[in-house]
Amino acid sequence: MLLTGSKVYLTDQNALLPLIEKNCQTNLTNSHQFQIEELLWGITDLVKFNPPFDYIVMSDVVYDESNFENLVKTLDGLSNIDTVIYLSYELRKKSDLRFFSLLLHYNFCYEKIGNDKLDEVYQSDDIGIFRIKKKTF
Repeated sequence: MLLTGSKVYLTDQNALLPLIEKNCQTNLTNSHQFQIEELLWGITDLVKFNPPFDYIVMSDVVYDESNFENLVKTLDGLSNIDTVIYLSYELRKKSDLRFFSLLLHYNFCYEKIGNDKLDEVYQSDDIGIFRIKKKTF
């Protein structure tokens, strides 16, 4: 449930925005609370999103090593030390681990949420849920 006055952005590449719109129409009763926007990592001017965000939720975004740095730079621009980022990640190849090294390089810290803290339906050995935050030093 969203708090009154909260704003939620649903983002992807432009070609996929109609699918997000259709999913909102099909699955949400209050889709007016959501704003659907194109977000190209490392390219889109983040000012239009009025960062920082309280929460960022990501799924299936760690798949192309050539985009890792732009993704992390985008996260850096959308967050501050109070932002909590959740990532659902499926280990596909060892080179994906470079994403986590870049998080550290950009002064983020992360932790894998243990399967024992997840509903049985979401427990998996090859899919992890991670909590990411900027380091407070």
